[in-house]
Amino acid sequence: QEMEVDAVQSQLVPAFARLAEDEQDSVRLLTAENCVALAGVLPAEATMGQVLPMVLNSTNDRSWRVRWSVGNKYCDICRALGAEVTANSLCTGFESLLQDQEAEVRCVAAHKVTDMATLLPLDAVLQSIIPCVRTLAGDTSEHVRSSLASVIMGMAPILGADNTVTHVLPLFLQLLRDHNSEVRLNIISKLEAVSQL
Repeated sequence: QEMEVDAVQSQLVPAFARLAEDEQDSVRLLTAENCVALAGVLPAEATMGQVLPMVLNSTNDRSWRVRWSVGNKYCDICRALGAEVTANSLCTGFESLLQDQEAEVRCVAAHKVTDMATLLPLDAVLQSIIPCVRTLAGDTSEHVRSSLASVIMGMAPILGADNTVTHVLPLFLQLLRDHNSEVRLNIISKLEAVSQL
């Protein structure tokens, strides 16, 4: 086992790091997806020094496909790296994905807000995630709003009744009045969550 970890650190990680900086976005896309597996093999200190920078760089990659890919796996990556790393380092990367210039990236990140909120301390959710969610509720892309509408009420148990009424219920009502029928349909399908407040 020890020899395998040493081999991964000395041989696989440098090769993986080179691939993460490859000119082809399809190669970088696959490295973003495989950060979870790499984090599961390495000890914590190696993960912090080698995997974390790759993940954070991927959230700002020049290719929207790479950013989408890391956004799709972001919560899995956070679980693999642990609660402390997620709260201290990965929350800002998720914010970047929620504020991305490409609607496809914002859409996949919006769909992960509830899952991500379960991985963060409540104060981080209120200070970092909720302001982004507020912006996404009025996003120009109907797909982003629809994605958010399908998961936003899942935040209620995480935030508690008072914070839900203050921060999420106004967004719920805004999405309920959205001009796009798919957004309204997604929010209506979550009406039972309102009765639990």
